[in-house]
Amino acid sequence: MRNILQITAGVAVAGAVAAGSTALTGTGLGVSGLASSAQVVGGSITQNVSGAVLSDIVYGFADSPAKTQVNTVTLTFTAGNGRTVALTATGTGFGGGSPAADMFYCPATISGLTMVCTATDAGTHVGTGGYYTGLTAMTVTVS
Repeated sequence: MRNILQITAGVAVAGAVAAGSTALTGTGLGVSGLASSAQVVGGSITQNVSGAVLSDIVYGFADSPAKTQVNTVTLTFTAGNGRTVALTATGTGFGGGSPAADMFYCPATISGLTMVCTATDAGTHVGTGGYYTGLTAMTVTVS
């Protein structure tokens, strides 16, 4: 069974919540309603989730307090332990890191209904100091 949750963002509607969607603000990010709290100011992002029900999403930033460089994405699900997750980001792109970040790496499977995905190098899958900027869309695929 596929559950699809679409979270649509808008700069001026940070607190609005509608069935199946939550308004967000951010540099491409921030969350209110469905996720824990507003995280950034300005910009917008669309988040699509397929294959599971996402109950919370929290972005971590390499450049606090500016919050323009996303380096981690913490996902919390209502079910799905043992399933795999892939994140596909759309926006300006990856930056930083040594070796350079070029993907969001998620652990092998969901455990404890939570997963932390990190901007990293595809070859090493270790924290490299990398990040993603100008995020406009994030697709979370659970299989």
